[in-house]
Amino acid sequence: MPEAATGDFIEAWHRSGQNEGRELWQFLGMTEDGYSIWVMDARTLPLLRTTRETRENLVAVTARYLGGLRAASNPADRAAIHALWHWIGRRG
Repeated sequence: MPEAATGDFIEAWHRSGQNEGRELWQFLGMTEDGYSIWVMDARTLPLLRTTRETRENLVAVTARYLGGLRAASNPADRAAIHALWHWIGRRG
C-alpha cells in the first residue's frame, strides 16, 4: 500500500472514533509485529507484503533488511537501525 494510501486509511481509522473497536494495526490489515516494524521504518512496507505472500519469517526478513542498512552506512538510517536491531533482539 503506497504511503499516501496508508495515510488515508489511518485518517479513516481516526475519524471512526468509538465505532471502530480494532487497533490501528488490525484496521490496516497488519500483524502487530509488522506494524511495529513499519512504525520504526516505513520503507519496510514492501517487506511486510513479501512475508505475507511467501510466509517467510518476519524476523529473518527484517534481519536481512537490517544487514543491508548497516552495510550502506547511511547516517540517516541510524534510528531505524537501532530500533530494528532491538526489535530483532527481543524476538531472539
